This record gives sequence, C-alpha cells and structure tokens, in this order.
Amino acid sequence: MDSKEPSMKPAFSVDAPSSQYLVYAENGLLDELGSILKTQGIDGTVYIISDANVWSSHGEQVVTSLNRNKLESRVFTVEAGEATKNLSTANQLYEWLASERCERKNTLLALGGGMIGDLTGFVAASFLRGIPFIQIPTSLSAMVDASIGGKTAVNLSSGKNLVGAFYQPKLVLADLNTLKTLPARELASGWAEAIKHGLILDSSLFYMFEENHNRLINLEPDLTRSVVQRSMEIKGKIVEQDEKETTGLRMLLNYGHTIGHALESVTNYSSFLHGEAVSVGMVAAGKISVSMGILSNKDLDRYTTVLTNYGLPTACPGIDPDSVLDAIRMDKKVKDKKINWILLTEIGQSFVSSTVDDRVVQDTIKDLCS
Repeated sequence: MDSKEPSMKPAFSVDAPSSQYLVYAENGLLDELGSILKTQGIDGTVYIISDANVWSSHGEQVVTSLNRNKLESRVFTVEAGEATKNLSTANQLYEWLASERCERKNTLLALGGGMIGDLTGFVAASFLRGIPFIQIPTSLSAMVDASIGGKTAVNLSSGKNLVGAFYQPKLVLADLNTLKTLPARELASGWAEAIKHGLILDSSLFYMFEENHNRLINLEPDLTRSVVQRSMEIKGKIVEQDEKETTGLRMLLNYGHTIGHALESVTNYSSFLHGEAVSVGMVAAGKISVSMGILSNKDLDRYTTVLTNYGLPTACPGIDPDSVLDAIRMDKKVKDKKINWILLTEIGQSFVSSTVDDRVVQDTIKDLCS
C-alpha cells in the first residue's frame, strides 16, 4: 500500500529537553515504514545498519517498503552479538558512510536489537558531528529499553558502554511482529527489562507479568501490545524528566545493571544475554535490599519466581566472584569511588543509594556465584 497517510498511529511521544519524537509499537509496522518516514519529512537516501541475522529475517520487507515510497537505501550489515559493538566496528561504519558521501541531511536507520541501536546511535551522534537516526528495534529488549532515551555507546575491553553520547533518535518504530522471529531465550532476555520497569516504578505492570506469564510468553497480541507499550512509555516518561541522568531519576532504570554489566564483562559478552545478566543483577540488588532491612523476603521471593517463570536465570554459579567485584568498580555509576546502587523498598518503589556496605555486596555476589 503506497500511502501518504499511514493507517497506524503513534503510541506516544517522548518530549525530552533536547528532542521530541514519536514512538510507534504495533503489529505490521515494517510494511508501513516507508509511508511513516515520508510523513515525518524524511527524504533522500536512508543508510541502514543491521546485523546479518536480523537482515536475513526483515531486510527485504524494509527495502520493499522504502522502495514503494521512493526512498533509496544503502545497507551495511555487521556480525551479530555484543562483541561487535566496539570502536573498530564504528570506524568501519564511518569509512563506509564517508565513501557513500553521506550528508547531514541523510538519515541512519538502526534495524536490530540493542547492540545495533547503540552502535548506530553512537555513529550518528559523531559522524559529521551528528546526523539524524531512527530506531527500528527488532528485539523485545531493544523495544522496551534501549531504543528510547538516546543513550548511545560502544564497549571497551575494560567495560561496557564506556564510550558514548546522549543522542536522541528522530523516531522509534517497534513492529511487534518481529518478536515472533526471536528464539525463546532472546525473548526472555527482553522480558527482563520490561519486568524491571514494573519492579522500580509500576507495581500494576509487575502484577500483569505475574499473572499472565503463559499468555505473554506466547505473545498473545493484544496483551503483548498493551504491556510493551506501557513499558516503553515508562521509559519515555523518565527520559523526559531526567534526560542525562542529572537528577537521579533516570538512574533507577539501571536496576540490576551494575552486577549485570559486570557479569557480561567478565564473561566477555559470551555467556549471558543482556537481559539474563540483568535478571541475575536484579536478584542481587533484591538480596542487598533484604540484607539492609528495606525489602521483605516475600517481595524478593515474588519477583524471583516471576523471573524464573519467564525463563530467566537468578544466579550465576561458576563465575569468579572477585572478577565480578573488580568489574563493578569500573561501572559508570561509580562516583567518588562509591557505587550508586538501585535498591527496592517494595515492588514498584525504588531509590538510589551510595551507602551499601562493601561486605554486603561481597557476600551477595559470593552467594550468587556459588
């Protein structure tokens, strides 16, 4: 359907201080991609960055929709996996864009999961000192978390996301049909980020996860759309209020990520999917909260059960606890050599603390690694 007016409407908008943009989350959006881009005033050549796996599943559909709306495209695919998200790959993309004579008026399009979104956004923020980019997340984790908020980055060998920029996308388009192509493990990884939003800020969203795990695991369309849109909107509202993590509110989104990022780093991004590592990290943060007497064992048991029901790990046996502790000290949230921990007082209520005793952290990590 070649249409100037796409039939699908945005779910909500993000009104961040530096940029305002629409977020779409529906089934079948890839077929309307070209017409939506046209309504947003995007013209000329679109430079698509994707990974080989995603491109084989969705590339033809994307190009067909762009062609139908007279939008030219160029494509660069990279190897799938977090290990690709580095300065070397970014440099390859800079050289490609330069050879293609990409201009500031052109648009980059990130087609893939969180890795592709982070990498493309970082390149967009820095090439020609900034060109527009669009997020088309194809993984659940990218939809509910990474695609919204403008955090772009690449990894260094010493830690995850250490080189990056805050740079908002021009548009976010999440086609929920792409979730049907994900392996069960990848889908579970995405549910971890969405469950996190319920844990830190919205007990009613957590309750939906608690009561409906079979329906959500099977991607029942209406319920999936409702939960994904709600989770994306929670992320968007936080970004509006604290775009660059200056008030502490946005830091709440890092619940489970301090230990989660450390686990990814010490295993060279090869043992855990991002959401799996965050799941273990959320259990760790819950245990720390219980040890400090601020969260009940009942609430920790409730959400550990939910994570298990979605096929997520809640421990990391066999990992060296000392290497995890070393990686935590490289975390971006370290300030004046103190780690900012996100802790829970109850499901749906969270806060930032820099007063967690080192011994509590050590004992918690040893427990999870044993």
